Amino acid sequence: MNKGIYLGVDGSIKLIDTPAIQGRDWRWFSQQIGCDWIENVYPRGLKAPYMMVVDEEARLKERPVINFVASWLYEAHKHGSPICGNCLIMQRVDTDDGPDIDGIPQIEAEILAKHLSDHLPEAIDAVSLRLGSQLIRA
Repeated sequence: MNKGIYLGVDGSIKLIDTPAIQGRDWRWFSQQIGCDWIENVYPRGLKAPYMMVVDEEARLKERPVINFVASWLYEAHKHGSPICGNCLIMQRVDTDDGPDIDGIPQIEAEILAKHLSDHLPEAIDAVSLRLGSQLIRA
């Protein structure tokens, strides 16, 4: 079964099972990351076909919480615009109906999740240095 990589604002990185493309829609993503509105982003820190599904409304909350790993992948430490809220790393796939989002094969997902876990301290340091007083931690 394919996996999504959950990136929590608390620094958690975990694999989650993803249903088949035909059995999933935007509500599945919003339930997984705990929001009502999602956005797909293609951060420079991830190579194609990987991408992130992020909480579109997280920055609008009274006290938005920065997601350090997602922000690092999005290169917020370079441009100052962080990713807030929980997110999922998935992959873009082409179907007969056009582009869609799918899970990542389990072995690839495990390797990527380990890489991100290994770089968590670097991500926190880089984003913290750039964003300083904007930070709210989970």
